[in-house]
Amino acid sequence: MKNILIPIFIFSAFIALSCNKSNPVGPSLSNKSNTAIKIGFSIKDAPADVASVVGILSRQGYDTLTSQFAISNDTAQCEFDNIVAGTWHLQVNAYDGTNALKYSGGKDVQVVGGEITAVNLVLNPTTGSINVTVTWGAAAAGNALKLDGATGYLEVPNSSSLSSPSTAITMEAWVKPADQYYNTVIAKGSMHYLLEFAEGLYPGIILTGVTLDPSAPNYWGRLMVNQNVPADQWTHIAVTYSQSTGVKVYYNGQLVYQGTGSGQISAGSLPLRIGARVDSIYTEYFKGEIDDVRIWNVVRSQSDISQNMSKELTGTEAGLVAYYKYDETAGSTVIHDATSHHNDGSLYGNATLVNSAAF
Repeated sequence: MKNILIPIFIFSAFIALSCNKSNPVGPSLSNKSNTAIKIGFSIKDAPADVASVVGILSRQGYDTLTSQFAISNDTAQCEFDNIVAGTWHLQVNAYDGTNALKYSGGKDVQVVGGEITAVNLVLNPTTGSINVTVTWGAAAAGNALKLDGATGYLEVPNSSSLSSPSTAITMEAWVKPADQYYNTVIAKGSMHYLLEFAEGLYPGIILTGVTLDPSAPNYWGRLMVNQNVPADQWTHIAVTYSQSTGVKVYYNGQLVYQGTGSGQISAGSLPLRIGARVDSIYTEYFKGEIDDVRIWNVVRSQSDISQNMSKELTGTEAGLVAYYKYDETAGSTVIHDATSHHNDGSLYGNATLVNSAAF
């Protein structure tokens, strides 16, 4: 049985519980000093042996607070009153019909007035546990960018930070391509730095100004990686380059290609696009879904990539110049960069936000 994910929405919010998702779907913890915290989630698809749920907040020097979730019409709700700012330990216990503890997990959470924290609970029936992870920062809606392959893309104006990858670069994204034609994932200008899929869903890489390994397979000037990326399923793709390390390509954190390269990347002055080229002739629109796009002006190591590809970043990591989580609410037309560079972009054509199952 798959893990069951419970993203928690706290303070007059809502939590969806799903048996077939393994990723957070939304913001979860919002609170202010000395106020009530309300927690609610759907138990419609909960494991059959879960009959009751208890939430516990504890903190040294304060009384431990326990709240029984009231269950009505497939919804469980509880409330904690008079919570002050600071670090609290959140414990969640799930019991069966005999009041035997079945699942349990906990994590320290930082209660800060006016800030939002995403708290995700994963019920694992196999191990009988609740795994709790905490992601700091702005609210996350757990969305991905869905593109039609004909008109949709995200465009970001040129900036000094987007042009800063010159001697080193890392491009990362979760992708779920829908077909096997040309699909652009990341394109600075027409092809100053480019990550896309060519026929057969083979990734192609172009770094203008860089001479790539001439013995490497290529097609129309692209360095081609002869390893297929499956259609209609999520795959994490990462590409790194520097003159000292050459070009490396990773699928789901595993190295699948390594080659030589020399020269500096010419980033140009054209905008950045996600899902299409900045080219009036060869736009090569992406058809499918893209999530969690990260652009760096440093080379990320394999461990950096593999250990963080399924984690939400803070946006303050060294070398991170643009970070698109697509966690705005459905219907948004502006996508925010999660770094301090503010490389925000706008959606064009048939580009929408949908619930993500990337991670």
